[in-house]
Amino acid sequence: MSHEYNELLNASLVSIFIFIGAFGSPEKAWGFAGTEGASFLDIPAGGRPAALGGAYGALANDAYAPIFNPAGLGFLKTSQFAVMHLSYLDSMSYEFASLVHPFSGGHSLGVSVQDFSPGKTPSTDINGNSTGDFSGSFFSYSLAFGQSIGRFLSVGLVGKAIQSKIAGYSANGYAGDFGALVRPSENLGISAVVANVGPKITFQETGDSLPSSLRLGGFYRPGHHWIFALQGTHAQTGLNSGQSGLEWNPNNFVSIRAGYRTETARAISSTAGVTAGIGLHLAGQQFDYAWAPMGDLGNTQYFSVVFQWSAAKNLSTVEDPPIVFKEKAKDDKDDGEIRFQQEKTLPDIQGRGLHP
Repeated sequence: MSHEYNELLNASLVSIFIFIGAFGSPEKAWGFAGTEGASFLDIPAGGRPAALGGAYGALANDAYAPIFNPAGLGFLKTSQFAVMHLSYLDSMSYEFASLVHPFSGGHSLGVSVQDFSPGKTPSTDINGNSTGDFSGSFFSYSLAFGQSIGRFLSVGLVGKAIQSKIAGYSANGYAGDFGALVRPSENLGISAVVANVGPKITFQETGDSLPSSLRLGGFYRPGHHWIFALQGTHAQTGLNSGQSGLEWNPNNFVSIRAGYRTETARAISSTAGVTAGIGLHLAGQQFDYAWAPMGDLGNTQYFSVVFQWSAAKNLSTVEDPPIVFKEKAKDDKDDGEIRFQQEKTLPDIQGRGLHP
């Protein structure tokens, strides 16, 4: 049995024990009841994740790791900064920004902020008379850490500070995410994330549970042009849902994406679960657009940009060493011995450095 196989097996076992040891049972992981507060945390961030139906837990080794899986920071290769604007329903809007940076030793840090604005809502008194409009705002500030363990496993955690304001009332809360990511190769990944674990958010005397959930996912890349992603989600409310995504990269400049979310389809209509988008890559930077219909409610459109620049090399990256081929060009009896050395390295299957 090879050393690589033993290391991969140990990585898989460690990732399982992390979740069993942390929570003991599913009830401890999401032992809350009632309505959900801060439900905006369930809205996907980023054009690429949204176009892939939100099935991004195993792909998140980029600026979206603080949202989808902090363990992805253990495989981060470059410093990245991402910004997003989501044109949501009616006057609603959703903004996102994230900064991540890898350090030597296989660990990385990330910070992010989410800003959801529900827009203005008409207000009435007990008699139905209009009293004007009221508005609100919802923020989440996250600090994420990811650490690789060997070549194939990374674990991570996120701390979140949540602020909510509605019609002059405010509430604060906090939550945490815990993640694990196993990548036996750059073409395959398996992830597990426990998200939004924390106490209820309380407005006056009414407390609402956070949208806690367990997400299990994976991706597979059969070649340089295709990526398949799947994810299953179990919410603390007891509802199960599935997310899936497909990405086609015909060349180094364009990515075509499609996805499906069963939770949206169940809540609205079967066609509302469809997502689609496109990515454009230039000089290592990435622009993404995603479209997600919401049935009769309208359409949502994502616009996001990811900037990246070189940083300290993250030694956790799964890479095979260069294969060196040496060839003797002339006989030793001639003018001297001339050798041509060619280094053949694995192609950068991250595409432009932003893809896994």
